[in-house]
Amino acid sequence: ALFMTFPNSGTTYTTHLVRTVTGHNTATNYGPELNGNDGKSVPIFELSPEGPFWSYASDPRFSRPSGGYILTKTHCGGYCEICPPSKYIENPQIFLSNCLQSQYT
Repeated sequence: ALFMTFPNSGTTYTTHLVRTVTGHNTATNYGPELNGNDGKSVPIFELSPEGPFWSYASDPRFSRPSGGYILTKTHCGGYCEICPPSKYIENPQIFLSNCLQSQYT
């Protein structure tokens, strides 16, 4: 399940609350954000090293869901802090494509 938000809008805090209340880990499309014990991003799916990635891969307080959906943080592109609107308006196809992209280390 994608949790689409604007950057710096409280996404990290909200996913922290979800983990704390449910005891289940969450995910992120941004690998460099949170790394495992070895300093590398830990992908949710072994066959998908490009992401998404576990938010807190090595934290024993959070279990990994065995099925269903995993709340996954993404910002979906379409933002620029110093640009006029004409520079960051996207069509639906580009917006969705950016939502499904991830960065990894």
